[in-house]
Amino acid sequence: MWIKLLKDRDFTPPDDRRVTVAYRAGMEVSVKRAWGMILIAEGSAEEISTPPRPLGDADGDGHDDATGQFVEGNKVARRRKRPAT
Repeated sequence: MWIKLLKDRDFTPPDDRRVTVAYRAGMEVSVKRAWGMILIAEGSAEEISTPPRPLGDADGDGHDDATGQFVEGNKVARRRKRPAT
């Protein structure tokens, strides 16, 4: 589930008390549904729709499926050539 944090929150999940996650207001993150429901119930977050994947990245690994290049947003990141030394 995707949520948007409405306020800063240090969250310790009930199923693993050894973990604490620091969320900051304005963050849009994917969380376990159980965590999201707790954060929404206490007014720290709101559910949002899943953001679209970048073009060319059908499997979600961050690389264009055809070329293998890293996908940045909806653009394929180009490597800058290093100047000759």
